[in-house]
Order: sequence, then structure tokens, then C-alpha cells
Amino acid sequence: MREVVVGRDGRATGVLYQDGAGNELLQEAKAVVVCGGGIETPRLLLLSRSAQFPDGLANGSGMVGRHATFHQYSFAIGLFDDEVSDPLYGFSGHYNNLASMDFYETDASRGHVLGSLIFPSMIGHPVNWSFPGRPSWGQASKDADRDFFNHSMKIGVLLHDLPVESNRVDLDPDVVDAWGLPVARITHTPHPNDYAQERWQVAKNGEILEAAGASRVIPVNMERITGNTSHELGTVRMGDDPATSVVDRWCRSHEVDNLYVFDASVFPTATGINPALTIMANSWRCSEHIVRYDARGWTD
Repeated sequence: MREVVVGRDGRATGVLYQDGAGNELLQEAKAVVVCGGGIETPRLLLLSRSAQFPDGLANGSGMVGRHATFHQYSFAIGLFDDEVSDPLYGFSGHYNNLASMDFYETDASRGHVLGSLIFPSMIGHPVNWSFPGRPSWGQASKDADRDFFNHSMKIGVLLHDLPVESNRVDLDPDVVDAWGLPVARITHTPHPNDYAQERWQVAKNGEILEAAGASRVIPVNMERITGNTSHELGTVRMGDDPATSVVDRWCRSHEVDNLYVFDASVFPTATGINPALTIMANSWRCSEHIVRYDARGWTD
């Protein structure tokens, strides 16, 4: 996909894309729904420049690409003595079978706002390259995997990072993809509240592991937000004010009345929880609104 095409009236008329052979094709449409995620959706809108939209489609406010959030995943690891604790058998079952929202609400006494989902899981797979202090070669490495795997677990936190206007996705001025189009460039600096929330929660997760019987707890904190959960949110934010948002409460562009965005880029905040179910529920809600109301005004 290289461009959402608009007509002289400024309404979307279809999309321009290339097939596997490199042929450029135009797919006409009465409406366009963009679902590329928090990175590729703003990239596509910014690529879709025209006389009506010189700064990118639906970007009169300058908000396309801004307020990027990425849900950092951090955790505390607990080691349990094999002489005391039964094996945990981390290889069985799902990656995590339990989650807690006990620390989701803001509590000012913690020294930060917001809170996040936390969840226990096994430490990972037998060969776990991210384990702090793990020997990286030879027999010692094999022994570490053998010793740690059945007697370790972690409790992770899905960081509810704050939306900051300067954290953004835009078009790289120098780097292009295989089709000659500018790639997405990400600029991001964590807010001090992100660090405070993450360190408090990882420490609390360590306390929970100690209460569960862990003989040793290892915190694994972030140095920066890496987006290691692959949850890209907030770059085409929803809102009532066209000056500070890109789409309305029905995820329809303020500026292009037949252009919609149905992914996590519309989220005004990062939510501190996996976004997939919310994306699906919101898409259903907005799709019903299109069928009941918006589509009546479309002409053949």
C-alpha cells in the first residue's frame, strides 16, 4: 500500500498499491478503513499527500504520528531452591495463565500516576539468552538452563506508558523501503512517570515472588522503551476536538468523512493491558455505526 487516493472534493476514492510483480494498481472504494497499526497507519497517511492534504492525509492538525506509546514489558525473576520447591514445569500450559489488575489503578502514594496489568509466567524457553547473569557458552550454559528452567518464574508488567506529543512516528528523510518509499522513523523518549511506574511495579513483583518462596529475586528493568511487546498505539488518536486529534469517537477522520482507522493507533492512552480485544470490540462498534448511519450518505 502506498497511498490513500482522494478526489477533488477531498473524499477518499480508493487506495494505490503494488502487486508482487511491482505493478501499480488502483482499488476504488466508497470508503477506506486503515488498519496498519500504530506505525504503518500514520506512515500511510503521511505518504498520502495531495494538493488538499500537503502534510499528509487527515493531518491538518499535525497530530498524525504523534503521541506514540509502545507498552514496554519488564519483569522480576524468582529462583526457587530445587531442594525445597517442587518443579514448576514451565514448559506446560500457556505462556501465562493468570493476570492481576490489583495495581492497575492510580495510587498517589507510589510516586507515579497510572498502573498496569501484571502476570506470572515461566521464565521462557530452556535456552534463554535474556536471563541476567546467565553463562553464555559451554557446559556452564547448559547447566544453567537445566537448573533454572524448572525452578524459576517471572512476574511481568505491561507498562502503561504516558502519551507524549513529541513521541512520534514520521517519514524518514533518508531511508526508503524496497519500493522506494520512506520508511517509518520513530522518535521516543520515556516520560519520567514511565520509569517511576516501571521500577515500582518490578520491585512489587519481586516482593510477590519472595512471598511465594523464591530464594533469590532478580529485577529486569528497562533502560529505555523498546516496544518489546509489539503493541504500537496512539499515533492517530481519537478525540472530539479536531485540533488535538485525528479521528472522532467513531474512528472517522475529522477531515475526510469516508476515511476510518480501526487499530490501536486511535487509542488516546496506552491502557496498560494487551489491546487486541479492545481493538476488536471498538472495530465492531464503529463498523455497526458505519452500516447504520454513515453508509446511507454514500453514492454509487
